[in-house]
Amino acid sequence: MDTSEFALANERLEKNDFAAAVRKFRLASRVQLPMREDLFNLGVSEDEERLAFRRELVQLYPDAFHCHVDLLMLLQSIGRPAMALKLATELLEIWSGNSSSMLTIRLIRLKIAVKAKNYDSFLRDFLDLWSSGNADTTGCRIKKAILGTIAGSADPDFSTLLDKLANSPILESTAADFIIGKASELRLLRKVQDLILRTDGSENISTANPEVTAYRNDADCD
Repeated sequence: MDTSEFALANERLEKNDFAAAVRKFRLASRVQLPMREDLFNLGVSEDEERLAFRRELVQLYPDAFHCHVDLLMLLQSIGRPAMALKLATELLEIWSGNSSSMLTIRLIRLKIAVKAKNYDSFLRDFLDLWSSGNADTTGCRIKKAILGTIAGSADPDFSTLLDKLANSPILESTAADFIIGKASELRLLRKVQDLILRTDGSENISTANPEVTAYRNDADCD
């Protein structure tokens, strides 16, 4: 077998025959060392094949809630938060009469919204979920999951919303303190990022322009 087998696999991928592409990439890779591009295309084929099959299941079993949720989670896991957010919104409309299903979807959509940096969506689900969360075990689990999602964010822009959220009357004092602390952490992260960018910029200037480096060296001797 030669590299033409990988070419055949790529041809299947280009024609959206993802299942065949996966088989051919794997067959070729067992005989010949795949290049990085081959492994990347195998990954694309695997993701698309999984999506295609989950969508087929949803079509076959439209009333099976867990099939829809599985598709939603798959979109999230393979890094397509915008598509997942859109699907979650559609599912909320479909299962609007089922409080348990809506709770599950809202919690998933809240997590996706943070990854998608759609903080308007996050805020709506946060307020709805937190307000509906009772002091029972389920309510505590929901609030713990929400705070865990907030804790996992590394987007400094999120701090603006968190500052406002910390003043919400629906929050317990410990939750408000946690959110205030997370907002401070994200603002500090922005300062560090800005500092790194400025430092990198200075180094790039010095490297690109020897005269600047020479001038600095002379100034150090003064």
